[in-house]
Amino acid sequence: SELQPMQMPPFMCIVMGVPMNAFGSKTPKMVSKILQWRRENSAQCETLWTQLDAANESVVRILRQLRLEYESRGENAYVQSMRLFVDGDVSHADVIHQQLQSLQQSLKQIREYQKQMSVWSAVSVVPDIMDNILNECAQIDYVIEGGVPGAGGFDAIYVLCIGNKDKVMRDLKAKWLALNMQILNV
Repeated sequence: SELQPMQMPPFMCIVMGVPMNAFGSKTPKMVSKILQWRRENSAQCETLWTQLDAANESVVRILRQLRLEYESRGENAYVQSMRLFVDGDVSHADVIHQQLQSLQQSLKQIREYQKQMSVWSAVSVVPDIMDNILNECAQIDYVIEGGVPGAGGFDAIYVLCIGNKDKVMRDLKAKWLALNMQILNV
């Protein structure tokens, strides 16, 4: 498939975080173990890879749809819908609200598939400690969902947020300190 440019929808941002005092992951070793597991369990892997790919494609599709909603509705109506989602107001649920719920579900599925890969491959793609931190982050009202980027492991997390990036980062910085995380300035 052909690569296409992608932009985050307005009023959304991705924030990366790294554990304080982290020793990192041995990514080449992790990848080689996963590839070995994949060779030895091709049918199991094919199903999981297909599901993971579909969830990733869903995220991209929804982010593109949200950008189109912004362009067609205008900033005020778009931002109002985003704020209603953050506030948990379902009485005014609209297309944007439904897209954000679908985005949240797709991101949760990705993490679940990565956790399943962790179990099946005996590789800590989503270590328990990172999963617990992400679960804590998901309780923050402006956080849609988060995950472990790249090959996974103990290196970093990301959270997809609604709101002004500078404000979100200031707020997350304080919350993440309590979780022994620091923002990776991106």
